[in-house]
Amino acid sequence: MDRQELLRQAAQTYLTPCYQNAASLALAAFTEQQEEILGGLSRRVSGLVETVRQQQERGEKKALRYLVVSSLFSSTVTRSYEYEFALYDSELYLDPTESCFYWAPEFLFRQVEQDMACFAEQAGRELVRIRAFELEEVRRMYVNGFHPAAGLFLQQVLPGILEQNGLFSLSLEQEFSVHFGIYMEQLVEIAAARGGKFE
Repeated sequence: MDRQELLRQAAQTYLTPCYQNAASLALAAFTEQQEEILGGLSRRVSGLVETVRQQQERGEKKALRYLVVSSLFSSTVTRSYEYEFALYDSELYLDPTESCFYWAPEFLFRQVEQDMACFAEQAGRELVRIRAFELEEVRRMYVNGFHPAAGLFLQQVLPGILEQNGLFSLSLEQEFSVHFGIYMEQLVEIAAARGGKFE
């Protein structure tokens, strides 16, 4: 078994229970801080809607077709764990007018640093001279495990937040959809609207 496989196996053995614990703690944190978390996201969405309204009034932005929520590789490197929320016309990534904001569901990622520090200590006992780049690879894999939970969370809360903050007062295409995934990679539709309301 090569070193990378040993590292992956050690990560899976050690971090799986950590992930389960982190998920329980995230749920408890959300329950405790729900108003604050949703209020913060709602304010950001409201700002984005207002920006797009102004862009459309100036003729800079066509009718909207997509809201894409993307995890960013750079946010794992910088440890900000932010997602980009971007409104696009039918050209998606080719839309010439940028309309986005960045937001981190901190309650989900609160345990990552502590879990990784404990894993680094554990792995250091089992593997000779573990290197920083090896730990970063494990960090990326571990953080990627949180993205489905973030997607499910957003699938539950975003349609209501978008409606409350005036999405349907903007110029939209007949079909509008919300997608979630990794930036510039395959996306999953998490919500769809037709005729001015989410289905």
